[in-house]
Amino acid sequence: MSFQRKVLQAAIWTAVQNWGGQFGSLLVFFVLARLLGPEDFGLVALANVFLAFVHIFLNQGFPQALVQRENLEPEHIDTAFWTNLVCGCILTIAGIAFAPLVAQWFDRPALVPILRCFSGLILINSLTDVQ
Repeated sequence: MSFQRKVLQAAIWTAVQNWGGQFGSLLVFFVLARLLGPEDFGLVALANVFLAFVHIFLNQGFPQALVQRENLEPEHIDTAFWTNLVCGCILTIAGIAFAPLVAQWFDRPALVPILRCFSGLILINSLTDVQ
């Protein structure tokens, strides 16, 4: 396969990944906007802000480091996966434990169960970052 063809394939897959993710987010946005009232939709949006903030601490660059490594060995992959999983577990537990404090900070007590449910997504994300 020629270099130009590889570049074209990589560009196509990158576009599919980016646009597919954006399309999925837009679809979820429309479904939630239709099903939830304005107050509930705002609570979900606040929980998403919290989730995005916590995801910053979860994503420590392990996938990028693995891709850039010239000589990749199984120990590198295992270390990155398990470190990411342990961080995900810790952040999930912290998200569940600190949900009342975050809800109090936003002055929205109804946010507690949403934050606790969304904290499970942190663990799922930690499993998908380094497959």
